[in-house]
Amino acid sequence: MSDQIEIGRLLRSSTGGFVVGCRVDQLELPSFGALVRAALGNDYQVFGLIHDIHIGDDGLVRQIVTAENVSPEVVSDNRERRVVPVELAVLALGYQHRGELHHALPPRPPVSLDLIYLCDEPAVRAFTPPGRYAYLRLLLAVPDLPIPQLLAAHIRQAAAAHADPAGWKAGAVRELVLQLRGDYSTLTSVLDALHEAPVAARACRRCFASPYSGQRPCGETLTGREMSRCGTSGAHCTFCSPSSDSRRKKTNFARISGRKSFARGIAECYTRATLWRNRNVQ
Repeated sequence: MSDQIEIGRLLRSSTGGFVVGCRVDQLELPSFGALVRAALGNDYQVFGLIHDIHIGDDGLVRQIVTAENVSPEVVSDNRERRVVPVELAVLALGYQHRGELHHALPPRPPVSLDLIYLCDEPAVRAFTPPGRYAYLRLLLAVPDLPIPQLLAAHIRQAAAAHADPAGWKAGAVRELVLQLRGDYSTLTSVLDALHEAPVAARACRRCFASPYSGQRPCGETLTGREMSRCGTSGAHCTFCSPSSDSRRKKTNFARISGRKSFARGIAECYTRATLWRNRNVQ
């Protein structure tokens, strides 16, 4: 790793994650959704994602907030010399051992007071190479996390570290579509958080076809025979409509997407739409 950007020391840890304690003056660098690493020696390090930043209080802070006419010097002194550290909660997403990267829970967690570093761009690129998004599955499997906002923050930051940000981001979104194909509400929340939702809410819930234009976000037009009516989702392609005619579904789907897998067809459609949008914005 080229740079050593220290952000604090480890307070407590487990196999699934750890908590980092840092000073207020160290809080300018780490952010929500940032990738961090703990170097444990013997060519072994653990990678994780910051999913929560907690600033606790102490007895002195409780007294100051109720006082009147608090001077800036008192506020500055309390922030710089506070005895309660700022806590960064980190979700473990992978580890590197003997030069080999694994997107899986680490075999052992970091130990108390281990130094924690913010991943620089080379480290981010090494952990998130294009086409390898398996670590996102670990994130999606953890309950009680702000998944849409966390994914949006991470994807934006990670994409900026790559030579082709739009291409990397499109690949990450493609993986999320595949992983969340059975969870429509979470998928749309993630896409909304990324400001990449391709159509209005009344579009087809499975293929994202517009109920009014009869188009997918990639620009492909659905013919009249490929459209049908749904009472809750508006118009959508016949592959998405409930029907026992599997032969018709397969035929229409093959003509529309050229894919055998329905989920891959959705992801391919959305990926092309994202790339098209990025090219037009640029």
